[in-house]
Amino acid sequence: MFWKHDTLGRLHLSPVKMGRGPPSERIVAEEGWSSFDDESKGPPVSQEETLAELERVLTDPNFRSSERNKRFLRYVMEKVLEGATDKIKAYSVAVDVFGRPADFDPIIDPIVRIEAMRLRSSLSHYYEVHGQQSLLRIGLPKGGYVPTIRRRRPSPEHVSQTLDKTVTVAGTADAVSEEKHSAHASKLFRGLSAALVASGVALAGFALWRFVAPPTHTVSERPRTILTVSAGGDETVNAARDLKEALLIAMSRFQTVTIVDGSGGPARRHNTQMTPSTPAIDAAYQIAVDYRSTSPQQTLWWQVSDRNGVVLTSHIEPIPQNAEERDRIVARLANRIAGLRGTISNSELRKDYAAPTLGNGCVLRAYRSLHSLDPARLRTAKACLEQTIKVLPGHAVAHAVLSRVLPMLDSAQPPASAGHALDLANTATVLSPTSAVGARSQMEALFHLGYTDAALRAGRRAMTLNPYDPDAVAAFAGVLALTGRWDEAIPLIEKARDLTETASPEIHAVLAMDAYRRGAYAVALSRLVQSNPAPCCEVSILHVATLGQLEMQADAQTEAASLQRRGLGSEASVHRYMTKRHFDPGFVALLQDGISKASLPSR
Repeated sequence: MFWKHDTLGRLHLSPVKMGRGPPSERIVAEEGWSSFDDESKGPPVSQEETLAELERVLTDPNFRSSERNKRFLRYVMEKVLEGATDKIKAYSVAVDVFGRPADFDPIIDPIVRIEAMRLRSSLSHYYEVHGQQSLLRIGLPKGGYVPTIRRRRPSPEHVSQTLDKTVTVAGTADAVSEEKHSAHASKLFRGLSAALVASGVALAGFALWRFVAPPTHTVSERPRTILTVSAGGDETVNAARDLKEALLIAMSRFQTVTIVDGSGGPARRHNTQMTPSTPAIDAAYQIAVDYRSTSPQQTLWWQVSDRNGVVLTSHIEPIPQNAEERDRIVARLANRIAGLRGTISNSELRKDYAAPTLGNGCVLRAYRSLHSLDPARLRTAKACLEQTIKVLPGHAVAHAVLSRVLPMLDSAQPPASAGHALDLANTATVLSPTSAVGARSQMEALFHLGYTDAALRAGRRAMTLNPYDPDAVAAFAGVLALTGRWDEAIPLIEKARDLTETASPEIHAVLAMDAYRRGAYAVALSRLVQSNPAPCCEVSILHVATLGQLEMQADAQTEAASLQRRGLGSEASVHRYMTKRHFDPGFVALLQDGISKASLPSR
């Protein structure tokens, strides 16, 4: 299966192979197990469903598989969800999951093929024997390592029974209230189940239950994390100490973890084996780093494990000789571990999808919703952020993320929520003056209100506070590009690409702008289909202009409908939008040329 882009930039699933793109589109709901189909009108398999099913399987004692094959399954599923299926190769699995050295040869050592066969067998046996009640099924097709996830349509009785159980488990502490709630929900869903199954919406019942279920007031915090560093000998102790200090600073900039130091300075290691120590301080995660001085080149071994000792990721990196390249390693390492799409955030996100919380869990889910086209997910994010702020009025990050969510839901142009979004962003920076998240939200709110100079100042402050976040770097590069500051934008977007293995939607959007201004319209379109929807309306304007230049009139008209719903239904209104935000006049002229070819009304 793969995430397929149509000409309008929508993403769909196909059962053949998989490429890049957010995993959130369509599948067919048929009798028995179904397969993905990009033409289906059936319900989407969301990221939440996929992660919840993965977590359910991995924690089910009936799933008989070795710990390293569980890591294997988690690794390939996460690559799919990141849109990085091109990274799922025998070599990367061997090195990242099974700890094979960098000179691993899959022809000589068939470990990945053998373990894939065992994992495939474990999954098949689990679903056949213990997974009959599951609505989703994870599989590993023969001949490859890219996993699939399929849905089946349950019987009406199964839907009713499942919903009854779910509502009962999720009830409140008050037994009488719980009994009434469960009885009411059961009656409601029994009446709806036949209609839901008839329409092929197999999981709509679950979504409806989530709306009527008692709200959760569990609050999660940033996970406590221990960083330990060891050195291979006296000659690397100082270098390891410097690395630890730099990594602590870099990871703290993301505000996703709480670092607790339980190890002091770097410890000397007297053998070539490295096993993470059991921390004396209770922590959700341990980051173990080993600075190795083995010839011919020094290497950096690192891994992240949870409090149960389960290894979430493990890598070996060559250590460059020059200082600039070493700084680059620290930046990439901090992002891969503590970034918003890093190992720890992904782990926390999986747990929160299974049992939603306010606070940190809500913030992580809201971040993911910002890259979603689904209004329901955005509304859910808005509700949980507002509830988080009500319970924790000093939660700076919740204010900042809510500032970015609101414009995504606002169909007006200019958005009625723009002033409120700026107020939230300002509050975030007051609550946490050193927060790069707050500065970025300020930048976006100011830019969409037309305060370009102030937006640029906020963006520069965000870069100073956290130069390691590729999405924030790309967002600032986007503002620079739209205002004609390409000399600054291009180096920044290259930096953003270097910080991450998989280009984010923000990166694709800026690369699309660059391709368009150079006249590479086909390249621009390929980038646009991988970019996320902006609050309004830069990406949509660029998309319409690109389709116009490519003479794809029908597609341009369809895409223009989203602008019309925002009050930008004519060339004149689009021009006013761009000039109010001080777009570069030269770029405006290029966009106007494409828009005129898309046949929008002039007035």
